[in-house]
Amino acid sequence: MKQVLRPTPFMAIVLAIVAMVFASGGYGLGLWQDEMPSAGLLPFVTALLLLPLTLRIFCERPADETAFNRRPLGAVLLLACYAATLPVLGFVIPTMIMITIWIKALDGQPLLSTATVAVILTLAGAFLFVKLLQVPMPLLPRIL
Repeated sequence: MKQVLRPTPFMAIVLAIVAMVFASGGYGLGLWQDEMPSAGLLPFVTALLLLPLTLRIFCERPADETAFNRRPLGAVLLLACYAATLPVLGFVIPTMIMITIWIKALDGQPLLSTATVAVILTLAGAFLFVKLLQVPMPLLPRIL
């Protein structure tokens, strides 16, 4: 079976990019000021220490390595869509949709149990935030 994207080198490249962004940001904050370490020294040094690690991870090739798993990426994209629609549609509708998609698509559960869990978790979340924690938030969109 041909693997298009191997997780170890891909994640090593991502980690190297993140390390370079942190090093650049740390350098921009300044490394030393008035004979004392400045705010940028810790992220800069940490990023420099991560770069050799990424090279080692990139060159490492375990024999039993599997292909890239898309499930975590799907979960992150689902949460991003949820966060984007929450201010517009209120709490109830996006939460029901997000829980339903998560359980049905990512876990493959039957539709009846998925809908039951989505309703219970949405009502529990609304009760927790609105009644117990007294967080002012719209439950439904302003149109309804």
